Amino acid sequence: MPSHSVCLQQFQDSELRLVLMHSGLSVDEVVNNRYWMRLNESCQIHFMPPENEK
Repeated sequence: MPSHSVCLQQFQDSELRLVLMHSGLSVDEVVNNRYWMRLNESCQIHFMPPENEK
């Protein structure tokens, strides 16, 4: 049976991995959102609405 300190260390390690995974997802979300925002801004000047929407 593992000692209390070993179980605590395993819990802390898994908690740290979860925090790092969450941080990684957050960075990916920010990059993705900024990418689409910049793409939209750069394409907006070239956008021509259909004739029926003018």
